[in-house]
Amino acid sequence: MKRLGRVVPSLAALALAAACGAEGASPVGLESYCTEYAQIACDFGRRCDCLMGATEEMCRSVMAAECANDVVTPVEEGRRTYDADAAGDCLSGLRTILVDCTLDDIDYPVACETMLAGTTPAGGSCDEDEDCLPVLECYDNACIDAPGAGEPCVDGTYCPGDLFCADDERCAAPRGSGQPCPEGDPACAEGSYCDNRTTTCSPLGDLGADCRHDNASCADGLYCAFVDGICQPLPGDGSDCTQSSGACADGLYCDPAGRICHPRLGAGAACTSDGQCLSDFCDVGTCSTPDDDRCPL
Repeated sequence: MKRLGRVVPSLAALALAAACGAEGASPVGLESYCTEYAQIACDFGRRCDCLMGATEEMCRSVMAAECANDVVTPVEEGRRTYDADAAGDCLSGLRTILVDCTLDDIDYPVACETMLAGTTPAGGSCDEDEDCLPVLECYDNACIDAPGAGEPCVDGTYCPGDLFCADDERCAAPRGSGQPCPEGDPACAEGSYCDNRTTTCSPLGDLGADCRHDNASCADGLYCAFVDGICQPLPGDGSDCTQSSGACADGLYCDPAGRICHPRLGAGAACTSDGQCLSDFCDVGTCSTPDDDRCPL
């Protein structure tokens, strides 16, 4: 998640994409929501050292403006409705959550997700799904009633969620093992792939399975060894990573010089690439933590 002073929209996203929290708080009107929201957010920023050198007053000004753009403007333009009761529950939940700077093992208030609802009907213009009525989604800047299984694909190519667009240009659920897959891998259910020898969905290969026909046909944690042509475990600490094309088991990286897997490096260790670091961030030759990750918001 992002630091307050660096990426302002992060807390707006937090307040609008949430998952469980306090109910029964006092309603909060649209005219005061962003002021209260900015106070909560920036108090957290001050206490948890997330202001990146900005003052709390500066933070409140910027956060209130961002909130107005995300909350007030869509409501005033008629693209969203506003639920004052849900807004009160949202802010109450955030106050409780943001007491803890770590935000470990917490659930965000559901009310933050339900306080706004889209109003644009099918066929109306939109910028994102949230602009549309709840049963619709935004596709190519227009609200659409997304097709279900067996219904025509949008523009002959698009299907929502886990569905894929079949050869007959109708949405279909991914197929199981042994089923035809002329559309390729997207036609096959999770844990399977489209076997190009038979054009049917097949389970991903287990340890020792033949993979000469498709080097991406091995299950998670395995790779196709190009010499033996069978699925083998990703190399562990101290093992050669040449055959695995530089891939190593979880928590390891492939040393480009010796082609040997080593444990990924902690903060402060010397590095030459992001993949060597536990943080996935090599900063001027040293494993570090990106600014965006130093603070939970």
